[in-house]
Amino acid sequence: MTSLLNIGTSALLANMSALQTTGNNIANAGVAGYSRQTAVMQTQTGNSTDSGYIGGGVSVSEIKRNYSEFLTRQVSQTGSLAAMDTSRLQYLQQLETVFPTGAASVGTALNKLLNGFSDIVTTPSDLSTKSIVVAQGNEYAARMRHSAGQLAELASGARQEVATSLSAINGLAQRIAEVNTQIARSQGAAQAPNELLDTRDQLVQQLSGYVKVSTLASDNGTLNVYVANQPLVLGTSKGELTLGTDTFGDSGRLQLSIAYGGSATTLDENNLTGGSVAGLLRFNNVDLVDARNALGRMAVGVTAAVNSQHRLGLTASGESGGDFFAAQTLPAAQPAATNTGTAVLAAQVGDTSALKASDYEIDVLADGSFAIKRVSDGRISTAPAGATSLSFDGLRVGLSSGTPAAGDRFLLRPYAAGAAGMDMAIASGNDLATSSPVQAQAGTANAGSLGIQSIGAASSHAQQGDTVTLTFNANGTFDVAGVVPAATGVSYTAGQPISYNGWSLTLQGTPKAGDTVTVAPMPPGRVAGDAANASALMNLRDAPLFDGVSVADGYSDILSQVGVRVQGATSAAEVSAATARNATASKASLSGVNLDEEASRLLQYQQAYQASAKIIQMANTVFDTLIQNLGR
Repeated sequence: MTSLLNIGTSALLANMSALQTTGNNIANAGVAGYSRQTAVMQTQTGNSTDSGYIGGGVSVSEIKRNYSEFLTRQVSQTGSLAAMDTSRLQYLQQLETVFPTGAASVGTALNKLLNGFSDIVTTPSDLSTKSIVVAQGNEYAARMRHSAGQLAELASGARQEVATSLSAINGLAQRIAEVNTQIARSQGAAQAPNELLDTRDQLVQQLSGYVKVSTLASDNGTLNVYVANQPLVLGTSKGELTLGTDTFGDSGRLQLSIAYGGSATTLDENNLTGGSVAGLLRFNNVDLVDARNALGRMAVGVTAAVNSQHRLGLTASGESGGDFFAAQTLPAAQPAATNTGTAVLAAQVGDTSALKASDYEIDVLADGSFAIKRVSDGRISTAPAGATSLSFDGLRVGLSSGTPAAGDRFLLRPYAAGAAGMDMAIASGNDLATSSPVQAQAGTANAGSLGIQSIGAASSHAQQGDTVTLTFNANGTFDVAGVVPAATGVSYTAGQPISYNGWSLTLQGTPKAGDTVTVAPMPPGRVAGDAANASALMNLRDAPLFDGVSVADGYSDILSQVGVRVQGATSAAEVSAATARNATASKASLSGVNLDEEASRLLQYQQAYQASAKIIQMANTVFDTLIQNLGR
């Protein structure tokens, strides 16, 4: 009787545990991170009798947590990658709005400005036409400044979001350390603390959404968490993730550090390969920098080219032209905080057609030579020891003061403030220098078909005001008088520029022996009606200033670069999101709660519980009958 009663009691208790476990599953079906639990039953050792072993009932060996370390890690890793791709895409889509197409774009404003000079060519003495060009210049500069302001807002937004995310990361790290403490205390218990393990896994998954982590379990049940190979949580203690800037100070680049155990370690950005923070860092440190440099180079290049040509012309009153746009002063190279030398490096534009949209890192090597790294693509050039001027990518960098020391490093950001600094230098159409300082006239006795196609100043020259005469010979050459030294037997090709004393002359037709062309200063009475310099300014729209791309198409090239990044980021975000969904579904198939299945199990265990109660009832009945019979 005792055995039957024990069997019934064990069955009753086991099925009660199973009912409680199933009920707990149903109760937590909507709780994020909860892993379905199963009451695992095992047969108890039977009793030996003369007839053989008679079963001893059943017991619950464990409340099993349906969990896979592999699937859990997959969910965290794929979710981390998806979060990185999504955060970067969201900011790239905002960046795309900074560079609109159509009438509101910077490119349209620039093309209107350069095309406006063609109207001056048509009506060189019309002041209203010149005033329109000045207004178009103001509009172009204003749009540049507006775009620069939008880029600054994006940078500020990204930085603020990173700071907010770091606060959340540090809070999660604190919670993981606290749960580790609770788990370590319960290690002596016979059963694993399933709910605590679920809580910790959920915290790690949330943490992975911000930054990719790796984990390592300890013998005492705690979990160590690492970010970029550096410890964030070790057992029951935690570090702190902080935001700072790189060694060059205010470079605009964001950098993370981990403070743990009294020391701080700067994290290698290349090791941050997941999480929304990694996406924000890549946007801020790469995408935004490239966009700012592209826009800044456009501002610096156009300013230098237009100003250079404008200074070669004359105003309607005969005065030499000045700057059209406010001159762009390139910022000095930023020294690293670890520099021991006193050198100050200053930069200026040399060749506008060779400018590259990039920052540069300049290192002083042990032998005193220089290594110049173009950050955008990693290309490195060198300069010998003792050099006081460095020339690369259309820039000239000189030592303005101090002395460099071996190991010194500098960051040159030549275009960081280019767009923000766009402004006009002239205020009215009267200040426009659209006339050429020189004129060309064919000899009145010329017998050939020689004609003047164009004449204008190409550069500043001390002898530009000297009168120069070209006399053509029978063999297709010409002699030049009025230059030092005089030239003879110069080959002539129609349509090819002839340049002396800072001017450029293009002729057409075929000369005959004795034909002449004279270049002389523009007479005061003809200055107002000349538009040769306006024509030269108009022709800048076709100048290949930006990696071989014309000024007119330079903005379209920026649009293309941003568009390609948005397209690539969109594809990456779609793929990583799909991968994360698949990983989550795989984990849910193992660990998730299916209410239909749980309802079925509930009915199963309820019936088993009722049957177990019947066993106990039957054992009592048999026992009572036995007692009654013994009492007779």
